[in-house]
Parts: sequence; C-alpha cells; structure tokens
Amino acid sequence: MNDENKFGWIANEVDRRSCRAKGIAAAIDTVHDLICPWDGTDKPTIITYADYSAHLAALAEEADLLREVGLYRNWWERQSYRDGLLIESQGSIGSCAGVSYFDRCYITTLVNQIGNGSEQSVEPVNALASWLISKGGSRSGGQTIAAVVQFGSELGVYPAALVGEYDASSRYDSGWRRFDSEANKRQMGACLLEDSNGWSLDAGDMADAILLACRAGKTVEIGQSIGVRSGRTMDSNGVSVVQLAGGWAHATAFSGWKIVNGAEYAYWINSHGRLYESNDGSPAIGGWMSKDTVKRFCSSKYCDAAICTYVESPHGKDNLNLNPVEALR
Repeated sequence: MNDENKFGWIANEVDRRSCRAKGIAAAIDTVHDLICPWDGTDKPTIITYADYSAHLAALAEEADLLREVGLYRNWWERQSYRDGLLIESQGSIGSCAGVSYFDRCYITTLVNQIGNGSEQSVEPVNALASWLISKGGSRSGGQTIAAVVQFGSELGVYPAALVGEYDASSRYDSGWRRFDSEANKRQMGACLLEDSNGWSLDAGDMADAILLACRAGKTVEIGQSIGVRSGRTMDSNGVSVVQLAGGWAHATAFSGWKIVNGAEYAYWINSHGRLYESNDGSPAIGGWMSKDTVKRFCSSKYCDAAICTYVESPHGKDNLNLNPVEALR
C-alpha cells in the first residue's frame, strides 16, 4: 500500500524486505506490526503500556549505548531543530492539552525521528486548529489527554502553511476541514499510561514510565493539577531544575533525559512561553525534574498521560526508511 496522497510514503512489503536484506532490523516484522499499524489501516493504533513497555525498554537501552560513546542528542541538540519551530505560548486560552500534544509532542517526536535517520520533513504546525476541531469548534474549557490523543490518531495535525500560524484569538474556521487530507499525513501514534482496567497508572509507575519514555527518546503529554514555579534553581547535583508549587489544571509534556551522579532527570516542557531561564543549553520553555519531583508531579488528584510513540509526516518518495525510524532497528 503506497497511497502517498493520504499518508505520505507508507512502508510496504518491498521496503521491509529491503531493510531486512541490509541487516537494519533483526525483528522488523514484530516491531512493524506493533509500532507501525498504519500500514494497511487508516489510522495509527493507540496501544497500551503493557504492550509497549518492553519495546520502550529496548529503545532506552539502545539510546544508552549511544550516550556511552557521546553520540546521543536530545531533540533540542539535533541539527534539524531550529528556534521558532515550536509556538511561543498557548496564550490566554485553555488550549494547553492541544499545544502540548499537537505542537510539543508532535514536533519533538518528529525532530527525534529525523535525528535518528528518518527522511521526514519538519515544519511548523497549528495546534489550535486540531484542538478546536477536536472540541467541535468550542473555545470554552480545556480538553482531556485521552481526547487529544484520539484526535491525533484519527485525524492528525494541520500544517501552519495551510491553516495559518497559531493565534490564541483565532476562532474555529470551518475552512480548515478542507485540509483534512493534509492532517492525515501527520497522524500520531500513542500509548496511554493506563493499567489493564483503563485507570491511570499510580504516581510511582507513572513516573517510571515517563522517565523510561524520555530515556528512550520519546515525548509524553501529561495532564494534572500540581503547579510549577516560574524560573529554575540549582539542585545538589548541579542540575538547573524547576520546582513544584501550588495547583492548576494544566497539560504539559516531558521530552529529554539525563543521569547525574546516579540520579535520573526528565525534561519538562510548559506551553506558556520562555519562563525558565536556561544556563545549561536546554531551552527556556521548561526545565529538568528529578525522578522524585516527577513522582510528586504525578501524584495530584487527577493525572493522565500518554507517550507519543511516533508521528507521520511527508517524506521522500524514494526513501526506503520505515516510519518511524525505530522500526529499522
């Protein structure tokens, strides 16, 4: 199946055989069937953490090997990342779930895939269009993580070149829907951080899953009710971290991982501009959280989260790489 008008370049059996012949992936069939379900279907599958965790752990181990030899880069260190790719801020509108997923998760996941060798293209997108359409055009209230994840899987993300740049004062435009076929080329796979009964993981398991995902180079969207202070402080390991304080109803993201003196840190990304001055090379749209802080962050009255497993985007017609690039390994 190579319907590039609907999804861009879709991996088919010829490509899979070519990759196997090149020795790119020993278990490509298993990985492809789990992680690349759009090949033969009309949307990516939303998978469970129980189904995804083993594969995620394998990706984390591969990333560790690259870190040991100094070859791993976080998304903001990739050559393909450019300032201005992420929108500055969600503005005075409750679109945090949309910005965190359709902008932060989509862009950082795509940049990581490109950095790992995928021949996809990266471009600014308009998170507001997807967010408003997922809410039936309403600007009132927020949106759950599960709702935006479902929309990202079924329809996708709209390129800013077609629907305009993000503007918090914009209203729903029915004309956006004529670009649904373009959004379909930018659909998002996801893994909900839930147990077998459909309940969110407890705080400890949620923190473990988030750290593992970030270590594997993935991005996680999270919705919860514990606040984060503006600015950063230096912790005992010399890491510039953000601190928790107060409460809110907000959706943000995690993408980036490091270990210092045996302590794990995940990089937290807000959707409200550059409020976190950076002195360590990381972007000022968020800051590092220790594992203990991530656990406390997940221990709010309500908390739900999802890993963005991969994203689709237009890419070269002659490209034999599978999408996402992790399926090549």
